[in-house]
Amino acid sequence: IALNRNSLQIKDADIALTNIMGMISFDPDGVTGENLTARLFDKPATVNVWKDPAAGRTTIAVAGPLGLLDKIAGDSAALQSFVSGNTDWQVLLGIGALHSRREVPDLDLKISSSLRGITINLPEPYAKTADTARQFTAHVSAIEQQDKRLRFSYGEQIQGVLTVTSGIDGFELKKGMITLDNSTPLLPDTDRLEFGGHLDRLQLSRWTSRFEGGQMELLPIGFDMHVDELEVMN
Repeated sequence: IALNRNSLQIKDADIALTNIMGMISFDPDGVTGENLTARLFDKPATVNVWKDPAAGRTTIAVAGPLGLLDKIAGDSAALQSFVSGNTDWQVLLGIGALHSRREVPDLDLKISSSLRGITINLPEPYAKTADTARQFTAHVSAIEQQDKRLRFSYGEQIQGVLTVTSGIDGFELKKGMITLDNSTPLLPDTDRLEFGGHLDRLQLSRWTSRFEGGQMELLPIGFDMHVDELEVMN
């Protein structure tokens, strides 16, 4: 089948491929397609589709400058002040088999990028300039649900697990844990954001300055960390 500016909307998940161009094939096991072009979040993308009959899943691979940071940040000026720029992303969307037309499929999302082109305005050693690369990966399970579980890693330093919910202005964080030494994070029992791990040195004043001015509504924050050297004020 030849697609000419068609669209694919994932029901109950805020994901839509538009202006799809190319050829796809159908058989009893699913759908396949190679080197299609489309737009995701109004950005150009290359799309490949393949099937895994044994697992009962179809995978859609999307690559390009997809504007994912703009989608996540929404209208939040605070988030936009931490992260800016554009980069290429690789997205794998796994879609489970449907047994009825009204059923919502099981959706699984994996995202990765070198973040080249992105500036991250955080204290060292987590800051990054646009001309450098640092691997970022994320895995979102049950994205068809209102509350989504997200696991991510940033370079060889940070890991996180978050529960986020879809909102009008993007995504709202409900709870999570971030470790600053690449150790495995666990979700807290209550709605709070926890930081854990081990740091040789923590300059607290550099972190608190990022949240001054009342621009960002934060969850209650907790720390369960080992710090060899703590600087409270300059």
